[in-house]
Amino acid sequence: MLDFENVTKRFGTTTAVDGVTLSIPQGQMVGVIGRSGAGKSTLLRMINRLNDSSSGKILFGGREITALKGSDLRRWRNECAMVFQQFNLVGRLQVVTNVMSGRLFQHGFASSMLGLFSARERAFAIRALDRLGMAHAALQQTDTLSGGQQQRVAIARALVQEPKIMLADEPIASLDPLNAKVVMDALRSINQEDGLTVICNLHTLDTARAYCDRIIGMQDGRVVFDGPARALTDSVAREIYGAEAESAFSEAVTSTALNGHGPGQPKMPEPQEQAEEQLAAARAAL
Repeated sequence: MLDFENVTKRFGTTTAVDGVTLSIPQGQMVGVIGRSGAGKSTLLRMINRLNDSSSGKILFGGREITALKGSDLRRWRNECAMVFQQFNLVGRLQVVTNVMSGRLFQHGFASSMLGLFSARERAFAIRALDRLGMAHAALQQTDTLSGGQQQRVAIARALVQEPKIMLADEPIASLDPLNAKVVMDALRSINQEDGLTVICNLHTLDTARAYCDRIIGMQDGRVVFDGPARALTDSVAREIYGAEAESAFSEAVTSTALNGHGPGQPKMPEPQEQAEEQLAAARAAL
């Protein structure tokens, strides 16, 4: 259980998150929606302590994570994996090396940068890539990949952390509809198959409704909606978004609705030519 107890975050005179109280049980897929500046990203960043709360408590399994320091805080950040909008990968490194950087907590910075990983860890990284349809690109330089491919590599990196919870901060905001669907299918698969709690900040309503068990709507730092997707009517959504409502409803912005179809089994858009050969080469390199 992830618990927020009257959590507030202030930046100077601006209150980004205002007295949020929530409980999120293990295994839920939660979408956080709201207009720009509503406090969505700040809320996520307080969970893994990229931002510290100004007041209130956040607890996971009864442990107060807002009080963690030193090695305990580093361990929590490893257990609470984060997927960012801009991927945060090292472009000049091979894909598999970027994925194995998710083992940083187990190794330390120096050994990770020197590539001192075991054969078991390399195999683990390849399996994570394989789940996301990216194993064939394991030896490819990361900056040669498309945005959607890089986001899947970032999710694979999060997986090898063996986290207890996964956070995704606008994971599809910079992706086209096809890649957005692939990424959301992958996150939903991880949620269902691994039982991980997944919390996503999302911009488009069709995505939140299609993929999430629960939707949390934020406005001016406060939670103004908390319920199942079916309860998020268009009229309620328009109240949450206000002046940005048309953008949230617009088909012109990134969306996972492809020809009227919602989520399904992940359909990786990679061409299959040479995929088996590349995958065999990656495995041989282990």
